[in-house]
Amino acid sequence: MRFDSQHASALDTLRLTRSQQRDLHQQLRRRGRVQPNHEARQEPRFEFDSVQGLIVEVYHPGGTNSNFLVQPRNLSSRGIGFLHGSFLHDGTECNVWLRAQDGKLISVLGAVARCQWICGRVHEIGVSFDAPIVLDDYLPPKTNPTDDARLSIPLPSVDGRLMYLCDSDQAHHTAAPMAGMGLTTQIVATAEQALVQLQDHAAEMVLVDLSGGLDTSALAITALREAEFTGPILVLHDNDDATDLQKLRDAGASAVLTRPLTGDNFINALETFETTPADDTSESSPDASEKQKQPAENAKAAESVQVQGVMQAMLSRMRDYVKQLWDRFTQRLS
Repeated sequence: MRFDSQHASALDTLRLTRSQQRDLHQQLRRRGRVQPNHEARQEPRFEFDSVQGLIVEVYHPGGTNSNFLVQPRNLSSRGIGFLHGSFLHDGTECNVWLRAQDGKLISVLGAVARCQWICGRVHEIGVSFDAPIVLDDYLPPKTNPTDDARLSIPLPSVDGRLMYLCDSDQAHHTAAPMAGMGLTTQIVATAEQALVQLQDHAAEMVLVDLSGGLDTSALAITALREAEFTGPILVLHDNDDATDLQKLRDAGASAVLTRPLTGDNFINALETFETTPADDTSESSPDASEKQKQPAENAKAAESVQVQGVMQAMLSRMRDYVKQLWDRFTQRLS
């Protein structure tokens, strides 16, 4: 089949505008995401973007094949990473059409090595080539390795233990989104109860959801930091006022979520977390006590070595859990 006819018949399951594609690429680069099989990578990856996208011909187990228009992310001599609008099973054989620097289209055979859900319909697919390619044939001169390749470091091991500090009688109901994504959620009603449980290392991450307002949440976070809890602390707040957000960060919050709590905004907080606050965030409130500032300074030092890794590891665990549920569901249908 001619490539131009393949391109015309290729299914674009992503359905993203060019602007949306750029935003998504930037978010993934900024997060420096680490895939579960990062230790298996032996070759540097290079950014490999394409306005037109590229065609991947997927060979299904039943003997049929489909052409998909995907958005490439990176390329190495042994594989390619791209964004796709649906799930692909590990081991699925495929044919990737790469455009060389001389304009020719080259067919490269390979198989899916990983598939990870990102958001919505978007999945990140990694394909391992059957045989290595010569990168100079496809990359412009002086292309540098991707940021996320340089940041590929082992994630910490986590068990998915979340402490939910919530004083509402509906706490079990509001905690359902986290439990539904494979996290073991322990509910406590007061900061004092949380401190007792944390003495036994009962949680890897804390979510604060208190009804007393800004000061109550800030005091609870401060108490956790003073007790030397250095893991991620997420907090739910009623608004996104810059002054309020800064006070919560000064108290030691790793990320702030706007109510109501949903699975989407919980995942988004993990995905978009950065150890350095945004430049446009206002300065600390002048009436913030020194007692609040000192734990925040200690927490920032811990964040650089632990918090981001734990949040990304939790996110990876949740995605793997959802993927396993989906696999079991599709197996029952087949």
